[in-house]
Amino acid sequence: MAFAGAASAELIQVKVFIGSMFEIGDNTGDRAGEYQHWYERYWQEADANGVPGAIAPVHCNDVGVCGSVLGMGKVNASASMQAVLLNPDYDFSQAYYLITGVAGTPPSKGTVGDVVWGSWLIDYDLGHRWAPEEGEPGAPVFMPRKGYEDYHVHQLNPDLVAWGVQLSSGIDLMDSEEARTYRMRYPDDAAQAAPSVKVGTHMTGDTFFHGP
Repeated sequence: MAFAGAASAELIQVKVFIGSMFEIGDNTGDRAGEYQHWYERYWQEADANGVPGAIAPVHCNDVGVCGSVLGMGKVNASASMQAVLLNPDYDFSQAYYLITGVAGTPPSKGTVGDVVWGSWLIDYDLGHRWAPEEGEPGAPVFMPRKGYEDYHVHQLNPDLVAWGVQLSSGIDLMDSEEARTYRMRYPDDAAQAAPSVKVGTHMTGDTFFHGP
């Protein structure tokens, strides 16, 4: 692994930076996590450039497409992203950013294999929590914190979102018999439908949300 530093011969001009949260095992040749398919398409021949403070090395190809695994959880991801952005070997002044990963959706809204561009980003964790036994039976145990709206609600650039949707709407998304069979477990029409490109609000949190 080569470590980047201020003494590098020239800046790497970043055109697009792709960030994912995790990988399973190696970047290629085994079960794919969030990063492997990107790595196999863009960085098979790229050097792994270590960045002090980042969870994983950065890979860049000859046309300025770069990426890295940022780490699970908002602390790891934000610390890694900051370390990469501040590293003196990279020029991000003209870069686009694509944060990509696995997510869930209510079965009334989408299905397995959907691609959903984020229009708004919501931080789920900012708020107050208490033990269920300390409240009324069946009452919520989480209350969003008032006054944090500027921190936990972010609208993404509508023009960029529309551009991404336009570029991807005509693409045939991959599907499988296994996925089709799994979707039939849900009664909702949206859950049983074939995967498609959508736009929607994305929620993030350090606790995985499960439930009906």
